[in-house]
Amino acid sequence: MFPNVYKKAELKIFGDGCQVYKIKGVDETRNIMIMSHHDVVSANEKWEQEPFGGEIINGKLWGRGTVDTKTSFYAELKAMDELLKKGLCLK
Repeated sequence: MFPNVYKKAELKIFGDGCQVYKIKGVDETRNIMIMSHHDVVSANEKWEQEPFGGEIINGKLWGRGTVDTKTSFYAELKAMDELLKKGLCLK
């Protein structure tokens, strides 16, 4: 889905599922870091509440995926892919 990121970034893997994509920029003294997570917790694990219930209990929202950042993860990779496609951000 992000061919320019995968083609132009150096991929480093740390442990299970930790991936870092390093892209050398125009000025290496001015770096940015874009972070997100994309893990998924199994619905078969032990849950305090129904994993797909989406219920508010004692002022807290309970449910699988209620605080995930998959949307921002996708948006960050998409934005980086588009910038790389246009030749921006590269040395």
